[in-house]
Amino acid sequence: MTKRIILALLILSSLMLFFNLGEKSFWEPDEGRYAEISREMAETGDWLTPRLNYIKHFDKPPLTYWLIGSSFKLLGQGEFSGHLPLAIFALAGVIACFFLGKSLFGIRTGFLAAIILISSLGYPALGRVLSTDIIFSVFCLFCYLFFIRKNYPLFYLFMALGFMTKGPVVFVITLLPICAFLIYERQTRIFKQMLRGKGLLLFALIALPWYAYQISHNPGLLYDWFFQHTLDRIVRANTEAFYFFVPVLIGLFFPWVFFLIAALKRHLSFKKTSLDKEPAKILLLFLWFIIPFIFFSCIGKKLIPYILPLLAPLAIITARLWDQAIERPKLLSDRASYYTFISVTGVLFLGITAFLLGRFDYRLGVEAGRLNIILMSIIMAGTTALSLFFFKSKKTAHLFATIAISSCLFFLTAIDLLPKIETNTNKSIKPLALKIKEGLRPGDKVVNYRCFLKSLPFYLKKRTIVVERERNTVYEETEHWRDYLLKDKEGLYRLLSLKGLTVFCITYTWEFKKLKEEYQEPLYLLGQAGKYVLFSNRKTRGQSYKPSSVNSANRPNQDGHPSSPAVADRIISGQPESVNEPSRFFSPI
Repeated sequence: MTKRIILALLILSSLMLFFNLGEKSFWEPDEGRYAEISREMAETGDWLTPRLNYIKHFDKPPLTYWLIGSSFKLLGQGEFSGHLPLAIFALAGVIACFFLGKSLFGIRTGFLAAIILISSLGYPALGRVLSTDIIFSVFCLFCYLFFIRKNYPLFYLFMALGFMTKGPVVFVITLLPICAFLIYERQTRIFKQMLRGKGLLLFALIALPWYAYQISHNPGLLYDWFFQHTLDRIVRANTEAFYFFVPVLIGLFFPWVFFLIAALKRHLSFKKTSLDKEPAKILLLFLWFIIPFIFFSCIGKKLIPYILPLLAPLAIITARLWDQAIERPKLLSDRASYYTFISVTGVLFLGITAFLLGRFDYRLGVEAGRLNIILMSIIMAGTTALSLFFFKSKKTAHLFATIAISSCLFFLTAIDLLPKIETNTNKSIKPLALKIKEGLRPGDKVVNYRCFLKSLPFYLKKRTIVVERERNTVYEETEHWRDYLLKDKEGLYRLLSLKGLTVFCITYTWEFKKLKEEYQEPLYLLGQAGKYVLFSNRKTRGQSYKPSSVNSANRPNQDGHPSSPAVADRIISGQPESVNEPSRFFSPI
């Protein structure tokens, strides 16, 4: 029975996670950053020190880079190989959710929990995004699985792997809720069991060596890690409202979020019981969710993927309600929950239909995905009608299957839509990178002006120059970065004015408009992707051009600058050959 369930979960999860996996490009900024750092690791062979555009970048521990970089080495450097490790981890997370639900409440709850997790929109969506979050979430899930099974060495193993993926936040997701649970249930004797054996030693051997190595080789890094990358994110002024994660949770756990309140109302109890009783198990799952949720709501920096590790406990709690409702349909009689769900699906259907019939301006290129949008409308209509029928007839299993299947179909249709519209969004700059490659020759320069597009060096396999965007160069042993970090616009003008040097530059549309007004010589427009514009100072073979208008005002001074591109690398920064004290840039980009 268990083998057949696992096989069914593997088939469904593989469809959700691997369908069109390599079709979408790496989006800015996060996916481009992880792809490029991993590519540079694979290229240079330095697997210890993360570098972004060949400058040290210590924003995250290296485990995610190792996995992606290894995939690049084995399968080549592309979107499919980059996303593959994350999809595999997401698949493992679904199986772990099944075993955790099975260990807590039985095989059917485990199966339903895994179905809920993979059919909620947030889990498979973020499982296909190049970042640390899905890998980290799966490690946290395994921590709880082995805590429940009292296998504390494996508990510490996966906590160490989480620490190597995203740092000390792993303690907030795992240790903090577990400690609160044991203290509340007056089961502190379990602490002694957890501290016995080789678990802590295993954690130290896995989690600490890389940190110790980097701290010893980069003086001041411990201070930056603690204050800039940890404490500052917690205490900085809130840029988002306290309730930021409430709508995020609704979106990530859609459509099952509408049944969550009913599940909590039925199963959550704060009455102290033995740990093998259902109320204690539900309480542990609830603490796994609520303590990190409150923590992330209180800190200054809030990002959508932060609560991805919290979907698994919600899936198991919700699955427990559905499991019991299959036998006793009256348990699903919370009409407020169901009718909220049916109202939202109905509104989605009406909204999508109005969008199609209203003949909106398809500025995002949605016309290319018109069939997808029609299918999404049909799915919403079918979900509303079928689920209403099964709810009225009290066929709970059919209702569950209808919601799960329709959610999966809706997700897959949306996944098929994304590559069709991404070139007209602000996320993908791959079309501009490919445009550059058409005319790129050895010695040509590629510039980011007032922006830093992380996927650009990945697609070009070439280091790029960044103008007016700061980087932390404190840990660099040499000044190789000087020619690739230009402080101001004059540095860009010096590059553009060098005779014989072809410069490809990407900037924002509004910045390009300013450059056209200020710079005297022609600038050749090559393409646009969302808010980004690609232009060049020269005509090159194989390119199509739209010469920009020019203005004679504010012409840059070219006197005294060499005309050969061979010496460009030393003069583009506008700095003398030798300096006593290099300037330092810092910004956690």
